[in-house]
Amino acid sequence: DFRLYRKMASSKIFALIFLAVLCGANALSFFTPKRLVKPPTVKGVSSKRSGICQEAIDSYLSKKGTKSLEFRKLTEDDLAVSFNNIASVYGEEDTLVMAKKVPSILEYESWDYKPTFESFAGNFGEEETKALMKRNPLLLTTQATGYGGADGAGKETIYMSYVVDSTRNVGGLLLATIAFLLSIPAIEGATGISREQF
Repeated sequence: DFRLYRKMASSKIFALIFLAVLCGANALSFFTPKRLVKPPTVKGVSSKRSGICQEAIDSYLSKKGTKSLEFRKLTEDDLAVSFNNIASVYGEEDTLVMAKKVPSILEYESWDYKPTFESFAGNFGEEETKALMKRNPLLLTTQATGYGGADGAGKETIYMSYVVDSTRNVGGLLLATIAFLLSIPAIEGATGISREQF
């Protein structure tokens, strides 16, 4: 039947386009430039290095190398200032865990992390907020209030932090493949053609 053939052809085309978009977006993420951030020296935060701070800097250097510092025009003192700024809110041990998972947090501008922490803590409590940040350190840059701010975060933020933490080392291509495989039922529902027909 010609109609069935058209449906199958259009669903195959849709699936190929969908796969191409997923793979293209994943490939593009490898070529987009990283944000260049030079943390300013914050008043009251020193570049003094404790043993834990030095361990975080060594972890950064082992994962990103000295060329990353040169490219971003950063020094080890800048990394120490960022570490100490985050540690002033979350503590050195928790900041070390975050820096080992996502070394780029040491490249962040040294802004005031306390309002964001207080907003998350108002929703989840202090201990859960620290655990949340250890699972997903990228939440450090969340604004305290406003659209998408920490004050409006719900339980889904905690759930997603577990997903982010467990898939951090999986790799982009595998994640894109998983997303495509999970979307197959949606593609079947949209086209009306099941996998068994192939």
